[in-house]
Amino acid sequence: MDSDKETVSWMRRFCNVFVHAAVISGPAINCAVAGAIVDHRNTLQQLARELGTAKEDLRRLEIKSREIAAKEATRHERELSRVRAALDRSVDEVAHLKQLRELDCKERDVQETRHEGELKRLLSLVDELEKRERINQSKRNDEVNERRRALETATIQISELKEMGNRDRVDMNTVSAYYDDHFQNLRLQHEKEIQQRARAHQEQIQAKHPKPELHELPDAPTRLSQGNQSPCNEAVLFSIDLSSSVGSDYSAMIALYKRIVSAINIRNPSAKIAVICHSQEEGPVPMKVLQPFESITTGTEILLDQIPLGTSYERHDAVIVEAKTMIDRIPPRYECRMIMLRDNGFFLSHDYIYAELAADFIPIYVVQFESSGIDKDFGSRPRRVVQYSRGGTPTLYHMDWEDMGRDPETLGREARDRVSHPPSFYLLLQWFPLRLPSVLTRLKLPRCQSPTKGLQSS
Repeated sequence: MDSDKETVSWMRRFCNVFVHAAVISGPAINCAVAGAIVDHRNTLQQLARELGTAKEDLRRLEIKSREIAAKEATRHERELSRVRAALDRSVDEVAHLKQLRELDCKERDVQETRHEGELKRLLSLVDELEKRERINQSKRNDEVNERRRALETATIQISELKEMGNRDRVDMNTVSAYYDDHFQNLRLQHEKEIQQRARAHQEQIQAKHPKPELHELPDAPTRLSQGNQSPCNEAVLFSIDLSSSVGSDYSAMIALYKRIVSAINIRNPSAKIAVICHSQEEGPVPMKVLQPFESITTGTEILLDQIPLGTSYERHDAVIVEAKTMIDRIPPRYECRMIMLRDNGFFLSHDYIYAELAADFIPIYVVQFESSGIDKDFGSRPRRVVQYSRGGTPTLYHMDWEDMGRDPETLGREARDRVSHPPSFYLLLQWFPLRLPSVLTRLKLPRCQSPTKGLQSS
């Protein structure tokens, strides 16, 4: 394109030269002939020179045009060869891709064939599993039906055994009632003899040494005289003093506590047990030793709902307040008693509190333990037996630890000689048999006998 433009430019210039020559030659004709011819010749010479120059320029332009055309042709050839090479590469790539596609199609066909075979195998396996499941389900149904029939048969047999057990229980109750009546008659006769001897001995003592301030010795407790002797609801509340302010025999307290709990469990497994302790954090006995035996805690509920076993209170008045609260929560169907394991100093300083509790609520049994530190705190006060009564019926029974292991018959004979051992000790041994001799073993109270009711019936 550039060479064409240059050619056109030169052609225009050449044309302008001719036009200029025509313009010049026009006036030259009108000039003088002589001068015009000379000028015309000069002009023609000038035009010839210019024409030669133009021809030379035109020749150079043609040469340059041919060079440019050759360069353009060479460049186009190179471009064409590059395009042809790219086209060849594209053709090769297309052929390669076509080959890859054919290979991929073949591989896909192989994979589909293999997957179809695997699917057929899995379907056949599923069919086989379903068949086995149907067979197993049928077997399970047969087993369930067989077990159901066996259960129905066992239920019928159990019902028959229960009926037989009920009949045997009725027979046993009849026999037990017979022996209970027999033992009741023996016991009443024995108690009547003890009462007569105690009254006679007391009359002799009062005749020899009259003491107006002493009250008449209460009668020994008797059992219920009528009705079936079926187990009744029984609740026992322990109040144990484990404070470190005195040096009591704590091991003896705990040993007695465990023996009493064991006796309760043997006599009445359905009894409810609870413990209130007076203790301090630095006390000598860990609280866990006061937990009842496993057979009691697992077989019965904790007495009075919210009070956990082994609850400790640092103040004595807090103990008695909590005891009153617990007693108030006892359901009416329960017959409750309270057992206190104390040192002599505690009872000497707090007996009035428990006297009020015994007078207003339930019978209380107090076991007093000796302590060497008591004399320093309370002085050498004599040991005494404290008895409180409500309407002539004793409700608070007090005894010394030294007497717990002695022969009850010996204690009964001593009771006729001094007031310090009333029949309350005999009553405690009947309720909680610890070391009972043969006489008390034969005459022990039945399981659901209440000491308060026994005293009232006498």
